[in-house]
Amino acid sequence: STGALAGIQATNTEATGIAHFPNLSLNSAGLKQLAAGDPTTTLVTNSAAFTISALAANKLVLAQQPPASATAGMVLAPALIVQVTDQYGNVISNVSDTISAAQTAGTGGNLNASTASQLVAASSGTAVFSSLYITNAATNVTLTFTDSSLPNPTVRSSAINVSANAAAALKMTQQPSTTAMAGAAFAQQPIVTVTDIYGNPAASY
Repeated sequence: STGALAGIQATNTEATGIAHFPNLSLNSAGLKQLAAGDPTTTLVTNSAAFTISALAANKLVLAQQPPASATAGMVLAPALIVQVTDQYGNVISNVSDTISAAQTAGTGGNLNASTASQLVAASSGTAVFSSLYITNAATNVTLTFTDSSLPNPTVRSSAINVSANAAAALKMTQQPSTTAMAGAAFAQQPIVTVTDIYGNPAASY
């Protein structure tokens, strides 16, 4: 990324033909170069290359979001990628923090069928979550990633629409009446639901 150049970017020359730029800055780390020119002529020059360093680790950024749709119990693909960055989104390459992933509270289930967070240690500031899966069929499921050492410790993924897996079981979702008269219909009739292995209704069965 070239980043955003901030500061006074247009100025007049002095009587000596020199133009001063007093407060230029770039927010993107890496090897950079500035170009200067006069829009009324063809005069152009480039600066020598220089290096912009990232600031201190500040937040998490999802470099690879989850797919928009998924199947319960199936690993999310492509793998989710979380990066530790400074406030401008520059990756902090010397960070090896452990980052946790969990299903966002209130979205109906537990990531990887576990109440424990899924942990990955970042390498060069990047953590790859390649084995995450969701077990509850629902719309708008999101994942939350956390690095408690950062000033802004969490980031939430985009929403995932999770469908049930293949039909695998029958579940008595409504029991019949506990008492009844001979020959009379039950006051409460039984209801049987076809579910996948996680108990999600298999609507397409």
